[in-house]
Amino acid sequence: MQYREIGRGTFGVVFTADEQPDTAVKKSFKGNDTLAVEFEHGLATSFAVTTSVPSLAQELPEPVPRVPWYLSSHGIQKPSAKDPWWIANVKGFPSTNGDGVRNGVFLFERIPPVPRPLQESLIRRFWASPEEQQAALNDPNNRDCMIRPSHQERWSYYQAKGRKRLNNEQKASLRNLQAYVDELQAIGVDCHAVARQIALGLAVGHWEAQHGMTDVEFVIAGRCTPPSTAARSHTLPLNLYDKRDDLGNRTIVPEAPPAVQHGLPARTQRWLVDFDKCNRVRVWDDTLAQDIRMLALGIRANDPYYPNPLPDTQFGWDVFVTFTETYIRAGRHLLQRAFDKVATTDAQLQGVLERPAMMMRESTRIVMNAKRNNEKDVFNVRMRLRKEQGWAKPGWAV
Repeated sequence: MQYREIGRGTFGVVFTADEQPDTAVKKSFKGNDTLAVEFEHGLATSFAVTTSVPSLAQELPEPVPRVPWYLSSHGIQKPSAKDPWWIANVKGFPSTNGDGVRNGVFLFERIPPVPRPLQESLIRRFWASPEEQQAALNDPNNRDCMIRPSHQERWSYYQAKGRKRLNNEQKASLRNLQAYVDELQAIGVDCHAVARQIALGLAVGHWEAQHGMTDVEFVIAGRCTPPSTAARSHTLPLNLYDKRDDLGNRTIVPEAPPAVQHGLPARTQRWLVDFDKCNRVRVWDDTLAQDIRMLALGIRANDPYYPNPLPDTQFGWDVFVTFTETYIRAGRHLLQRAFDKVATTDAQLQGVLERPAMMMRESTRIVMNAKRNNEKDVFNVRMRLRKEQGWAKPGWAV
């Protein structure tokens, strides 16, 4: 089995093989500690999403971003040279860039690329000349396309700073393509719907998985193909188990989900990935103020995914309000479910339910202070714009 690269990041590289197209292998460049953190926290977040989706779906219509299944790890706990998986597969890895060196790996569900028609549309939009477009169409690396949506700013803001359109590998490529607010709208993305999905994923990560969510990514990629059969516990919400006449054994055939895109281009969905910088935050310990600040600082390590509290348009402000209100509503729902029967008084319960709003206020304060300190002119112009146009503050911020 021959592996080929489909993605490269700051600490590792991702491979797949034609013989197992639905499985990906992530391999570290060097030490295994970061890889172990990602595998552990990916498993925990995947479990948190699985257990919270049925309850959240009754309260909020948008889907929680999908977390890939984490399947197995090899060579992390013991020397890779003696690991049976590595012994069987080492000859299938490329010999360039040190990719054939036996470091730790884990296997997980491959995130499909966006459909080819969307890839072609993106190339026509982002590559200027016919020659550049044809070269991009012919580049096999561009078939491994995921979109990294940035809700912070419009592209014109970054153009004014002299930024070039490069991905995380500093290449002009569809791999990890960054798309900004105005560009997302142009390719048919409903920014309000997507902001709600990001808010749901962030709320589950914070209040169900208890992770700081530092440097996680919310990417747009292809839709997963559901298996023809699946374990019962992974197929139906708990409240539907006893409403089927004949469950038979513990394996059933799931009904095909409706083709609802929830504001995304056809045959795509939102995925939540990359947990290598996550840390556990005990969000209901006695160190509440410290924990809230840790959550707020954590998400600001990758804030391009999150809408901006100081945008330059009414539309950007409305998307920010949508994001924050959905996050708080989802967080309160999850905490209510966890604490409703164990809180000793109503006052104690209400104090717990206030925590998502506390996190959002702290996060907003961090962003506003950074903008005031680092881009004072931009801060002053946008604060004046917000005041002149009378953008209403959300209830949690008053």
